[in-house]
Amino acid sequence: MEKNIGRLFTVLVLVCFLSSGCSRKKTTMESTGTGQTIKDFSIEFFGDSFKANLKGEAAEKKSSDSNASVAKPSLEINSKNFVVQINTGPKGSGEVFLDSSTQNIEKIVIKNNITVVQKNPETSQVNFTAKCDQLTYIEKDETVIMEGSPELVQGLNKYKADKIVYNLNENRLKFEGNVQIFFKKGSVN
Repeated sequence: MEKNIGRLFTVLVLVCFLSSGCSRKKTTMESTGTGQTIKDFSIEFFGDSFKANLKGEAAEKKSSDSNASVAKPSLEINSKNFVVQINTGPKGSGEVFLDSSTQNIEKIVIKNNITVVQKNPETSQVNFTAKCDQLTYIEKDETVIMEGSPELVQGLNKYKADKIVYNLNENRLKFEGNVQIFFKKGSVN
């Protein structure tokens, strides 16, 4: 039975990567009695207007669950207008939620000491940086939701809110709940 579950997971992973434009690089897969573990992985997937790459030290999928947990995840999203780099601290963790019928990524939730850097792809100039304790990427809406004391810095200005929503498709930020804005006079070097 466990061998069949392991084979099924392997087939599902391959189907996901092949059917949704994802690709695996540099992976090692181990089978345990309760599921599968992939070490040092990189998964590319594509939205309507961007390409994303999820990397991690390890991903584990239990045979009883369709989702996968990720150790020390990082996510990079590239479009013609911006590059967004999302990283965690040493204790960073994440979970990838998959559609049970298609095995495509529905959302990615990343936790613990998250930094976000948004850059111009042509000049590499940083447009904003942000920090938060939890970040959720929602595939169908093409949005990034920052929660857990999110703080965004753009130039000399700092923004805080209960939730910061970044719409990738529109390249627009929305601040929700207890919004605080700190404007600072001066020039940016």
